[in-house]
Amino acid sequence: MAENTNGNTTPPPIPTNGAGAPAANGAPAPTTTAATQEEQRLSGVSRSLLIAVGGTGHKILMDVRQRLLQKHGALDKLPIISFLLIDTDQAIFGKNPNYADAANLDNADKIHASVYGVENLRRNLREYPHLRDWLDPRTLSGDIHQGAGAVRARGRLAFYWNYDTIARRIQEEVNEITKDSAKEMANRNGLQVSEGITVYVVGSLLGGTGSGMFLDVAYCVKDLLRSQPMLETVGIFTIPPNTQAVAVDNRPNAYASLLELNHYTDSSTTFTAQYRPDQPGIHNGEGNADPPFRYTYLVDTSSKEANLGSVDKLVEMVGHSIFLDLTSEFQRQKKSNRDNFDQFLTNPDDLGCPQNFLSMGLAAIHFPKDKVMHACASRLSKQIVTRWTEPLQRVANIGAFTDQELGRLGLTTDEVQRQITIANSESGELLRDRAAAFWSNVNKNYETAYPGHGRVVELLSAKQKEQEARFVDNDPNPDLLAKRRENQGEHIRQMQENLRALLPAKERALREWVSGRVNDPNHRHGVARAFLDQAADRFRTYSDALEKARDQAKETLAPAAEQRDARLRDITRFANDTMLSLVMGAKRREIDERKDEYLGLARRWDTTVLDMRAAEAAIDFYTRMAQVRDAVKGELEVDIERRRSLEAFFRKQEQDAVESPVDINGAVIFDRGRREERDGHVTYVEGDIDRRYAAVWATAWTPPTRR
Repeated sequence: MAENTNGNTTPPPIPTNGAGAPAANGAPAPTTTAATQEEQRLSGVSRSLLIAVGGTGHKILMDVRQRLLQKHGALDKLPIISFLLIDTDQAIFGKNPNYADAANLDNADKIHASVYGVENLRRNLREYPHLRDWLDPRTLSGDIHQGAGAVRARGRLAFYWNYDTIARRIQEEVNEITKDSAKEMANRNGLQVSEGITVYVVGSLLGGTGSGMFLDVAYCVKDLLRSQPMLETVGIFTIPPNTQAVAVDNRPNAYASLLELNHYTDSSTTFTAQYRPDQPGIHNGEGNADPPFRYTYLVDTSSKEANLGSVDKLVEMVGHSIFLDLTSEFQRQKKSNRDNFDQFLTNPDDLGCPQNFLSMGLAAIHFPKDKVMHACASRLSKQIVTRWTEPLQRVANIGAFTDQELGRLGLTTDEVQRQITIANSESGELLRDRAAAFWSNVNKNYETAYPGHGRVVELLSAKQKEQEARFVDNDPNPDLLAKRRENQGEHIRQMQENLRALLPAKERALREWVSGRVNDPNHRHGVARAFLDQAADRFRTYSDALEKARDQAKETLAPAAEQRDARLRDITRFANDTMLSLVMGAKRREIDERKDEYLGLARRWDTTVLDMRAAEAAIDFYTRMAQVRDAVKGELEVDIERRRSLEAFFRKQEQDAVESPVDINGAVIFDRGRREERDGHVTYVEGDIDRRYAAVWATAWTPPTRR
């Protein structure tokens, strides 16, 4: 930090605590040497009261509070530091979202210096002798509650009008920071506390509030705290920059404020003010011949060497400077630096003009930790997302892998048809088994209770009709799942129920399989996508094969029925053959032989019908599963694209973090590295991000080796 001086009046005397000077309790203070007193003042952080006047001062206080919060975590740990805002605008009670909630002042620390009944005051100004000597009636138009309207006299009137509240609050704040318990708590929190009290008055000289009351605030503080042995007042005020950016109407406020500040800084002048008609005024009416501030800083946004560019940056610089006063590490150096300028405050400049005012600049050597952390975190996030999509292993033969996994999932044609024709899920019995058992029972009944030669065909025809009813499908709807139960035979209805249960089970299995592959570091999205592509081909191949098998079965159905029915005709012929009756047992042997042939052909007919119906159901199954596959593939593609977008987002976040400027007044220690463009993406290599990432994140999280 560098400070310089400029001005044109004699320097202010340095406050001392001479022998016999009253102490805080009214008793004479002990005599101390100048060296001892100076050491006490420099030995730690001063008990400090920060008073803001107007909106700019309000922002400065919030900036200081935010910095203290970042360093100490809570302002409660700093009971030796207090804040007070005086403003004429009732908007002060709103929260500023640009600062943390804790950095915003509590309403108890804000004084809304409003004045109501201004018109009545103007009409009766002669009844206020302590006001009429300096208050121009022309400024008395409208109440003061939404700012001073850039009129200095209205700002000063607000101070007079609210003097009792302001004086009481200043005294209360000083009482709090000077308590022994406050010092003890600060010590416990690592702060060394000096014996002095520093009161900062901060604000802008451009508006009406700050420029109107800043001198009164300073002398009020001096008057109220004159018993404090080592009181130091510091004024920090913003002035118009050396540009045309400031409205012309504000320059007269700053000019008039500087004239008055310069006037009362001259030791040959005395500041007098009577804030209540029933009180004598400053120092019992004698006034105060001391300068308003021990050190007065006048700052703006630009100089020959630098330009902050905005009032917000100026606020940050002032806030940072005050913050450094309030930290144990730096405060002694800053106080010593200020003391070194006393020699300039007592000597005139080259033109013979006394020098009383200072300015400041603040620069920093900055390593952008947040920038590096953000860039490294973005790189780590991108790598994590990349690891979600890139497998560690490459599947050499995706076709063989697909066939293997379809078998595990039970999606091959043999398994699908088996599950479609299950008759009993607990026993595993198939409809084919049940049909065979039916004809076995028919044969058993035939053997145990032979119906007679003439009634064998009647028996077998009745059983055939009973069995054929199980294969009935009278519903014209081609959608198997939409057919009505009453229009279907038992076996067809069973296939329908099996298909209805099989579809959601296999959809769930397929989705779980894809999810498992996506989450398997050896497979990830690429293997899942290739599998689904192969599965689409397999489903089409399966359907084509099933259609061919169905058509072939359909072609054999009529001949099989004809052969079966021919055996019934043979049995009828043998039953009516009288010649066979002449040979004992010949007719029964012929009928039994034809019966056995009939039963074999009946079983074959049933099996053919079952195979044909199972093939049709399986075709329906693969048609629907192809739709499921398409939906899962679409969801997978969306997920892949989302992850690619995340990769691009984090890649861009890293690039932006590397390329973003570090907006500070000083030197930035940061090496971007070498810029490279790969596949349309910008990266920086061999810079701080590479080094920091390798040193921290690469050791904290090392991805598995790709095989």
